[in-house]
Amino acid sequence: MATHGPCAISRRASGCGLAIAAWSAAALIGGIGGCQRTSAGQSAQGSPPAPSSTRPAARPSSAPASAPRVPHPRIPERAAAPLLGGELGLDHVGVAVRDLEAARVAYEALGFAFAARGKLPNGLENYNFYFSDTTYLELLTTWDRAKNKWVAGFIDRHGRGCMFMVLSVASAEGAARYLAGRGHAMSKPLAGSIETAAADRSDRPLWHTLYFERSPLPADNLFFIAYDEQRRRQNLERMRAAREAGTLRQHPNSALGLRAVWVAVEDLATARRAYESIGLAAGRELELPQLGGRGVEILAGIGSILLLAPAGPEAPLARFIGRRGNGALAGMTLRVASLPRARRAVEAGIGQQVEPFTGVFGPSILVPPEKASDVWLEMVEPGPAI
Repeated sequence: MATHGPCAISRRASGCGLAIAAWSAAALIGGIGGCQRTSAGQSAQGSPPAPSSTRPAARPSSAPASAPRVPHPRIPERAAAPLLGGELGLDHVGVAVRDLEAARVAYEALGFAFAARGKLPNGLENYNFYFSDTTYLELLTTWDRAKNKWVAGFIDRHGRGCMFMVLSVASAEGAARYLAGRGHAMSKPLAGSIETAAADRSDRPLWHTLYFERSPLPADNLFFIAYDEQRRRQNLERMRAAREAGTLRQHPNSALGLRAVWVAVEDLATARRAYESIGLAAGRELELPQLGGRGVEILAGIGSILLLAPAGPEAPLARFIGRRGNGALAGMTLRVASLPRARRAVEAGIGQQVEPFTGVFGPSILVPPEKASDVWLEMVEPGPAI
């Protein structure tokens, strides 16, 4: 179980922020101009605006989640957890780095494009790579360490790496009641809005974010976002129409979206119980010999969370846990439209071959972590059509 160490306390004291989903449509349909700014104390993208460490925890109750929306048709029935309320689930991941420009160049060398930049009032700046399924990959760093000690502390300790993952839920209040009913103390939902060069600041909140006061998971790196329902539906419709019309811009590596986030754990059974305790169902057991690991899939809407434990003390996963700690995010899987295209883009960008293999989700390639900011980056085709 993650506790409130110095990193968590500084996160809650500083506050960070998240994006609204409309950015994915703007980036892939018509592009984004200018920097992104948000309401005071929050970022357009980036790590979440956590509550003050002095704020009392929500009292656990037996109140059920609010009435869920009809699950999105892209979500398999087995992955439509009540926690999500019909929302898409896996939303984005954040990769913290020392040198933001160098990280952008490195990821563009892997075939990602259309990076949207933001400089935020809470001391963060970032680049976001958006995908056609509305998920996205965020690179972030600090421009003012004093304003964001959480991210600064992560970079001081680790230099770079995958720092957090975010799940979208239909209602922050409903998710908070649902989790409290399962015995988890939650923050109060925090409202956020965005101001950009392309659009005026909204008069009403565009999203709400939600956090564990004391995470039951192996590490405190999972958060929740609930988008404004009207804007969310508009954005999803824009993306659907653009897909059908064939007008979406494509990444050179043909990336379509996030498929899974990899969580490195010391004890697989304990980690599985922790994720099940928040209402996410476990799926199949799996093996990942490339990292010397075995694991279990946790279903999270349109994507998955892969819990991976090292098969032995010399496995790459064991060495990773030794450096980063139990529950750290080790990597991610992205769906691509064409694995040969992805392979060509990656090999041209990094100047070395990457050999295809059969991964957890199908034919894959694996980008070495030293080429992706200390993140194992898997590309898979065909990704499950969800």
